[in-house]
Amino acid sequence: MMLDKTWSPLKDDPNSRPINNQANRTQIYNNITYHYDELGNLIKREKPNGETLYLAYDNENQLSLSHIVKPNHTETWGYAYDAFGRRISKHITDKLALKNNEQQQIRFVWDGAKLQQEQHKQNNGIFSYIYEATDSFVPIAQTVKDNLTENITLNYLHTDQIGIPKEMTDEQGNLAWFGQYSAWGKVENGTNVLPAHQPFRLQNQYYDNETGLHYNLFRYYEPECEKFVNQDPIGLLGGENLYQYASNPFEWMDPWGLNQYRKRSVSSVAKLRHNFDKSGGARERYLKKLAKTPEKTKATFKCTDEDIEQMKKGKVPKNFVVHHKKPLFRGGNNRFSNLTLMDKNIIQITIKCCIGMKKEKIFMDLIRNKIMETICQECHSKFLLSQEQKEFVSRMQSTGLKVIIIDCPYCNKPTPYTDDLAFKNVIYQNTVGENLLHCPVSHCDGLISFIDYSKPYFWGCGECGKEWYKEEDLQNEISKIVQKYPYRQTCYEKKKEKWIAAPESQIVADYESLVEKEPFDV
Repeated sequence: MMLDKTWSPLKDDPNSRPINNQANRTQIYNNITYHYDELGNLIKREKPNGETLYLAYDNENQLSLSHIVKPNHTETWGYAYDAFGRRISKHITDKLALKNNEQQQIRFVWDGAKLQQEQHKQNNGIFSYIYEATDSFVPIAQTVKDNLTENITLNYLHTDQIGIPKEMTDEQGNLAWFGQYSAWGKVENGTNVLPAHQPFRLQNQYYDNETGLHYNLFRYYEPECEKFVNQDPIGLLGGENLYQYASNPFEWMDPWGLNQYRKRSVSSVAKLRHNFDKSGGARERYLKKLAKTPEKTKATFKCTDEDIEQMKKGKVPKNFVVHHKKPLFRGGNNRFSNLTLMDKNIIQITIKCCIGMKKEKIFMDLIRNKIMETICQECHSKFLLSQEQKEFVSRMQSTGLKVIIIDCPYCNKPTPYTDDLAFKNVIYQNTVGENLLHCPVSHCDGLISFIDYSKPYFWGCGECGKEWYKEEDLQNEISKIVQKYPYRQTCYEKKKEKWIAAPESQIVADYESLVEKEPFDV
């Protein structure tokens, strides 16, 4: 799949290629015309067959009304949301479009950010959904209850590598539904072999038959032009293109309709955590950077002079923690832009609500009676977590972290703690062959580690997350970066036709600031 400079997919037919304005709003694509209001919301879509879709929004730019005009039919739908921005119902409002004067309405029940159930008033059906895991948006099963007969049936959803349902079967294994998708989630051919209701598309997207749009929690997605219908509610934090779904839909996902990410493997998260916690790692360098602007840091994080002195040494001040804004397991990295200093006693969470962006402070209760123990990966001593460690671990788990690093009371070295059985088998150890080799990725000043506890083995950067599964590829990338940016060569030396790390004294003094000015690799 080829993309143009505005991240719009290119077609072989030049007449079908997208026409976008400077704000990345698609105006014409596949002979479909799009119109927007002053706030960047799609308000009109015209198809070549004469079908026209009109959209209206509330004060929070949430879709509130859709009016569909077809050559021989019109209908109007209304949408309602709860205080967290989740759609709780949709209903048809044009009585002329109804049969037998029945009100066509669907109510939605949520489990956090996942659709748990939909209740259809017209056909008295209740559809409930089961997912792959508690933190997954991949549906694996559907139960259907008929309110008239009280019968309950079970269907199974069969998905591809990115969680898109390709088939649905009943309890006997009979095929009930199958679909063929475009690369960007549009069902090109969906077929009901048996009576079936399969509304899922890309992860956490619900197909609206009336408009053809996909409801994606905080926004609606238009599969015809492969973009969202309105701008990202979190602005540029979600990327430079405010309408883009993802640069690569085969690897990346956006279940919230806010920010695309690529889910990391267990070994990749462990590697990033190690590069964050180790001596000279991302956390230590981030703290030293904050200490260079003491007045700004004190004003921003409410620190004291004593805290600044600790940061100068690369140590976390008392009652503070360095936190990842975007969790590592959701595609976050160790870049300074993804790190923040946070009070241990207060975790501030930003939640998107239908009444705007609210900030709520959640005070963590101490876990006094829970027994938590682990084994140090360094000295292999088994120990109980102290009250302070239990409190810290509980706070971090509440943010979604699976592996939390704590200090062993016997050897005073960092060791991982986790409750998740999937992470218990990860061997957390010092990397082998680590030689302070600087990352050759543009705009990244991280260090490369060789990860030998993963299969296949690989080299990886703890900050940008880039991985190399062949040393030859890593060496070639170093050669390219030193040609592009000569000051980068101060980090490396050639030994037997192989790049190795140069002494720290040889590296140009303002190396980090020079790297920060480099553009991101696309």
